[in-house]
Amino acid sequence: RPCVNPEGVEYGLQGRHRMKLSQLGSGEPYPLTTNLLTTNVAGPATMAFFRYEVAVLVWAVVLLLVWLGFAFFVSMDLLTLGTRNASTPQLLCAVVAWGRKRQMELVWTKVSWLVFAYLFSFLGAIAY
Repeated sequence: RPCVNPEGVEYGLQGRHRMKLSQLGSGEPYPLTTNLLTTNVAGPATMAFFRYEVAVLVWAVVLLLVWLGFAFFVSMDLLTLGTRNASTPQLLCAVVAWGRKRQMELVWTKVSWLVFAYLFSFLGAIAY
């Protein structure tokens, strides 16, 4: 397509260049390895946002690892409950009966994980 407004394009490119974040003093752009948790690149709100993101990621990873620890040390059935297929009505009845029995046997694990998740979330929110 032919350019019909080269002055407008140049003005827009200059404005875009002025809006790019650059290091104070040198004018160079920040490297991709800049730690946005501790380096004030675009104001304190940006640092707070990235600190929040790290806190959410740590929270999710800890809860997942605790759940996988329960599954590994207590029973791998925690990962398969509710996912078994049944090809016949009789097999479906057997799978549902087995699932109900295992669920009731493992309910203490789920309650323990929920108590941990609640306490970890509450204390983590206070610490944050």
